[in-house]
Amino acid sequence: MPSKTVRDHLASNPATPAPPSGATHILCWEPHPSRAARWELVTLDARPDFDAIPSDFSFELTVPQLAVFASAQLGGPVTLSSRFEVQDEGGDTAVGYYVIPE
Repeated sequence: MPSKTVRDHLASNPATPAPPSGATHILCWEPHPSRAARWELVTLDARPDFDAIPSDFSFELTVPQLAVFASAQLGGPVTLSSRFEVQDEGGDTAVGYYVIPE
């Protein structure tokens, strides 16, 4: 059986919106029990245990600042989806944007 991907993991949560057409990554902020929360860029087709590309940025970044980070990591301009929030079983809230390369 193939490994579950980040895309599969997101699809298994009915509160998470489906990625828009062309989305290749997710930029997310989620609380983490073993380290400080931070923005991370994750490939949708990677395994959930795959190391994400971390940032050292605070939660308060604007959408244009997040787009610049994603663009720099992916090597070209990107568009971010609308912001969405998902609450996990423990009550923590993750924030995300799907990343669509232009």
